[in-house]
Order: sequence, then structure tokens, then C-alpha cells
Amino acid sequence: MRQYHDWFDTAIKAGFLNIDKGIKDGIILTPQGVFINRHLKDSVIAAFSNAGYREWEFPSRIAKSSLDLISSLMEKGKGTNFDERIHYIIKGDLETRISQAENPTEALRPSGESQVLPFWSENIQSYRDLYDLGKILLPQKVFRVPFGKHKTLTQFERVSIEGYSLHQTDEHSTSEMFRNIEILRSIIDRLSIPYVYVEAPVWDRNPFNDRILNLRVIADRGTGLLASSYNQGRNLSEPFGIKYRDSENEVCTPCISTFGVGLFYQLLATHLFEDGFIIPPEVSPTQVIIIPIVTGEENRCLLEYVRNIEQELSDKNIRVSIDKEYKQRLTKRREKYELSGVPIRVEIGKQELEQHNLAIYKRWVYEKGQLRKDIISRTELMEHILSSWIEYDAWSRAVTKQKENQNVQLTHSISDIAPLITQGKVAKFYYCGNGECIQRMYGERDNLTGEMISGLVGIGNFLGWNPEKETWEETCIACGTKPTKVAYWSRRVSI
Repeated sequence: MRQYHDWFDTAIKAGFLNIDKGIKDGIILTPQGVFINRHLKDSVIAAFSNAGYREWEFPSRIAKSSLDLISSLMEKGKGTNFDERIHYIIKGDLETRISQAENPTEALRPSGESQVLPFWSENIQSYRDLYDLGKILLPQKVFRVPFGKHKTLTQFERVSIEGYSLHQTDEHSTSEMFRNIEILRSIIDRLSIPYVYVEAPVWDRNPFNDRILNLRVIADRGTGLLASSYNQGRNLSEPFGIKYRDSENEVCTPCISTFGVGLFYQLLATHLFEDGFIIPPEVSPTQVIIIPIVTGEENRCLLEYVRNIEQELSDKNIRVSIDKEYKQRLTKRREKYELSGVPIRVEIGKQELEQHNLAIYKRWVYEKGQLRKDIISRTELMEHILSSWIEYDAWSRAVTKQKENQNVQLTHSISDIAPLITQGKVAKFYYCGNGECIQRMYGERDNLTGEMISGLVGIGNFLGWNPEKETWEETCIACGTKPTKVAYWSRRVSI
């Protein structure tokens, strides 16, 4: 597999992304990228709809009082990374928003909490409302702040989905937090994205959250955030004045659980191989590409043969396209679809037409350094495609497991952690659960630079521990006492 940082440039070459140089961090999804993102979003929405959530739309203009309240709560916490730029899109009138922006063409988005919590504050009255209005799916949107003479806000693609849920008790909120992370894991496992599952330590939690469960994607230089599930308790419902009357007519404050997931960039980052991407058939814009090999004058019989096959597959709900770059070199035509990760390529030339055969290439099946060529009869095509999806699923799960095994390594010595992190690995170790052990591993922070100094590790970050696995094997890596947790340490990388 190629290096993690190569994926972005390759995604542009493959036609999934464009860069808008007029916007700071202006990443624009192409139609192909939008298609993948939409299918990823639909898979999340379908899974959580089955769990009782409903997709909602909220306006981007938010009351300043709600934003100020969230800001004040964040400021009470320590070590938070709250980004003030989310305010620019929703404070004051348009001219004020433009003047407030550090760069008048930045890409911005509203805060999910500032949209959902005021809605609940105004509309939740009875315990019955917790079921009718208390499970919200919120696909996030990004807006572009206009510049020059353009006086409108332009919405463009955001690739994350958030969920918010109300509960009568903290126990119910905690249970929902664990249920949501399991739903997210099932989606991510199906997409074969490698990850580590951790509960974040208390010092990594902002003031909103009592507990955080994270899924961190395994990259070649460390781990990046993939999905999170939170129990916020009453940390936000109380200051926002969210109240309801229970079945005995008592006024109560509900607890809140939330989750967030972004899959698009993480999918691309982990599905880049030597010759390009291998996109899962489930979300690939084109599942089957047909390349007619036309020599000399266009062969009408061959093209009619190809169009009939296209129609047959389309009628079976297979996303199929015909490559019409007849005059382009065959190697270039092949490279284009290998780069963009189309799962199956079908080539049809004069010989295949005469023999009623098809040349099939599966994007993940190599032989002697190149894609293996299989010859099948036309009547076998549909059966071959369906069996190929099962074959792909087994292959991709095996590759993901291999990547997890290669990149997550158990160590029993603190001195071994830094070399592993330098190699881009994830260090796995036994830990007693005492925060002082981790603090000694980190060391002290320089007051001027903010960098960690005099630590036992000196590189990377403590990610947390696996909430599923308790252990009393071996000893704590830092203090030598009996451990209770399986913990992880790695670099944190942005995706």
C-alpha cells in the first residue's frame, strides 16, 4: 500500500477532488466525489434510521445568544481546541460576517450544538417528546463566505454527519453512546477502513462531554479521527434550559448523547494502493466499466453488442458505464480506471465479439505484477459480478486485518514506544488506569512553546484505552503494578 500522504494528490488526479484556490482550505468535491460521499452518507443515515433517528434540516443563521453560551462553556474548560471561525457564518448580517472573517473567502460551518439545542429548548415539553423529537441526524453543511460583489452564501460539500439524542437518565445516555459506536463500527467494518477503538482520557474531553469513545483510522504516519460517540450528561441541557415533564408530571432535565462521523477522506486515505485507488463496490460511482476496443473504423456491431451488455447490467441495478475514448491508447484508458478504482473492467474487442466472450479484470486481483485477465462467456457475466462482490469483501477484510496487525504493535517497555511512533506505528501496551503514569510518560510542558519536555516517550500522544478489553496480564508499562486496561499511543494526524 502506498504512503498515507499520497492519497490527496491521487484523489485530485483520479477526479474525486478539486482545489478552489479562492478559498482557504477550499476542497471541492467533484461529481464523482459527491457520488461516493452521498452513498457513504446514505449508509450512515440508513443505519441510524433503523435505530430511531430522523434526518433534520436546520437554518444556518443561529441566535448570537446560543453561540455565546457555547463559547462561554468552552472557555471554562482547559486544553480545548474550539475554533472561533464557526461563528463567522452565523453572527450578524452578511456584511458583518464578511468583515469578521480572517480571510473573506474561508470555508465555514455552523456549530451543530448551536442548531439542535435551541430547537430542543423551545420544543421539548413532555417525556413523549424525547421519543418524537429527541433523535436527530444532522448532515453537516459548509458555506463559503462571499467576496467582491457577490452577496450570497454558497453551500458546498461537507463530509460529516452528527447525531443528537435525549434521554431520561445518565444510564440511558451511556447505553446510547455504546450502541451508537457499535453502529458506526459495523458501517466502518463493512467499508474495510482500519481503526483502533479507544475511550478518550478525561484530559482529552471538552467541558461538554462526560465520556468519549473514539474510532481512530490507522494511517501510515499515525492515527486520525474517524468517528466519535459521546455522553454529554446534562452539561449542555441544563445551561440551555431543556426541560420536560415525566410520566408523573415532574419537571426534569434530560441527558444528551451525540456522535459524529466522517468517512469520505478516511475511505480514500486507506484505499490507495500501488496503481491507484480500489473503491468498494458498495460506494463506487461506477461498478463496472466497459472498454470497447475499436480498431480502424468504428465497428457498429461491436458497439451495439457493448450497449446491449450495458443495458442488461443497468437493468440489474449495476452501475455501469462505457468508455468512449476510442481513439485514445488502450493503456491510457486502462490506467484511468485503475487510478480511480473502478472495481471491475470489461474489455470487448473483435475476438470477444466473435466468440461471445468477455475479458474481465478485477481491480484487486493481480497476477505477475498486473491485473489478472479472466475470460468468461457473456451469459456468465452477471453471476460473475455478484460472486466478485463477495470475493472483494473477503479480500478487503483480509487486507484491513493485515494493516491493523502490521501497524498496531504490542510493547512492554516505554523505551520501545518512541521508535514505533517514529515509524508511524501505533504502540499498544498494558496500563493500570492511573493518569499519573501517562503524565510521567508525557513529561512536562514548556510554558513558552507548549511542547512536552522531559517525558519518557517524547513523541506522539496517548489515545486512550480499549473500553471492551480489561486485562490483568503482565504489568503496567509505567509503574509495574497490575494493569486493568489495554491502551494505545500514536501520532495524531489530520485527514
